[in-house]
Amino acid sequence: ISNVDTYIGEQLAEIFSNTVVGSTVEEGGDDDEGSNKAQVKYEVVGTLSNRDAVPPECVYQVYKINSTEDLADILVQCDVIVYDISLESQSESCLLACNTLHEQIA
Repeated sequence: ISNVDTYIGEQLAEIFSNTVVGSTVEEGGDDDEGSNKAQVKYEVVGTLSNRDAVPPECVYQVYKINSTEDLADILVQCDVIVYDISLESQSESCLLACNTLHEQIA
């Protein structure tokens, strides 16, 4: 999740960190003791908009992206990638991420 220190980033990080991988909207992140499925939840990783900010407790790891190669290495390990493109500065970052991933899989 990009910018986990912003309001939207923090809310998304909280939602994902409490959601069981593979669950549906109806199932959500609630623990279902009757289920035989493993209750594995997402490990949230992200970036900060302000390098001095403190990430939310639910964030497993914060990455500092120094190059396109660093970004590519991190993105290919992720199952879900979230950018808040309502922030003008994030549109360009999101486009860079999409192009980087496209180059990796092409």
